[in-house]
Amino acid sequence: MSDVKMTYRSFLEKKCSGTFFTVLLYLLLFSYFYNLPVVSYSVKGTNELRLYDLLGILLFIKFFANFGLVIQQIKTIVFYKRFYEFMLYCTISILLTLFFAIINNRILVFAQAILYLYHMWVFFLGSFFLFYNLNTRKKYVRFVKFLILCIAIEMVLIILQNLGVVPFLWGQEYYLSYDGFMSGTLGPNKIVLGMFALISLGLIIAFLFYKEKLVPKLWVYSALGVIGIALLLSGSRTTYVGVLVFMGYFLFKSTARFFRFAILGGVFFAVIVVSSPQIVEKIGDVLEERVTYVIDGPEDVKDYEDFSGVYSELSTGRDKLHLMYVFHLIDNPGVIPLGQGFVNRMGVGASAHNIYLSLINEVGIVGLFLYLRWLFSYLIIKKRRIPSFQLALNGLVLGMLVTLFLENIYTSIGLYLLF
Repeated sequence: MSDVKMTYRSFLEKKCSGTFFTVLLYLLLFSYFYNLPVVSYSVKGTNELRLYDLLGILLFIKFFANFGLVIQQIKTIVFYKRFYEFMLYCTISILLTLFFAIINNRILVFAQAILYLYHMWVFFLGSFFLFYNLNTRKKYVRFVKFLILCIAIEMVLIILQNLGVVPFLWGQEYYLSYDGFMSGTLGPNKIVLGMFALISLGLIIAFLFYKEKLVPKLWVYSALGVIGIALLLSGSRTTYVGVLVFMGYFLFKSTARFFRFAILGGVFFAVIVVSSPQIVEKIGDVLEERVTYVIDGPEDVKDYEDFSGVYSELSTGRDKLHLMYVFHLIDNPGVIPLGQGFVNRMGVGASAHNIYLSLINEVGIVGLFLYLRWLFSYLIIKKRRIPSFQLALNGLVLGMLVTLFLENIYTSIGLYLLF
């Protein structure tokens, strides 16, 4: 039986190793960083297609051409299997979205849900095919170098934007909608930059403490430095919470490595203070604008009852959105078991910025269970030969479980699956 499994795996690896398909996967990774539109059209206002939207068509062709083999191999890898089961449930659930869209004469809601679902499938298939493409050390090292290079270039671009060297890249409409937030080519929302930086930080820390030399240490140190700066410049309070959880787990699980990392970070920050005070000033302005402006004294951080005080201010309305979703679910208990359809927010309006609540509303308790089962599956992976990756992955999962109370990771799920 084991030989049969290896034969299936080897066959799929061969299917995923051609030059054309390898280039396709590299372009897909690049598209996660280059999120600017490549095609514009009009269905619901001004709509845009990204590079991964177009590349996804080729991934689906590959998927259907090897359907039986792909499904068989998905079932052999626990985290792929569980995410696949969640996606299947979402795919079935979208029929409810269609039903409510028809009876409410809002068919464009269904079209939007289809696009979300398509993205989820594309990111999943890209990650799965990449898993089988990187079947030799040479391929893996080459891909890691490309990934670190993409991360470093993107973060440097964001730093240069904040220094006024590079302009805003997303056009006037996005500039007005997001107050000209500088996020390179990732996306104009703070959470996009923040979560990309957090996931990239976990990945780089894994390489930093990896025993074998996959890439030059100078690459790792440089990437770590620019990621840290971009993360602070993101102004994403959700991300800051995720970083604290990640670092707390890092400290608890590997104290010696944490202090080595802290010393390295301290030295790097001292260099930045001396060599580029403008960056330090910009970081200070961002933290003041996003966090410290409401904290005048110790009494502020103690005032937490009924979402009052500093917590209400820093939540920027999330407390009210949370309560709105809670009351919506109480008033509509029928949606709790199975939900009212994937990405169907009719009747409740804006996102709760809390994926636990929004998932119950969309795909019910069943969908929430399947989603959390996928996330927790990463915690049971044993990476005894590469403990630094186990450390980073577990820390990221715990960080995500906490930040899901504040946001969702639809925006960065592609990179998360890549990890």
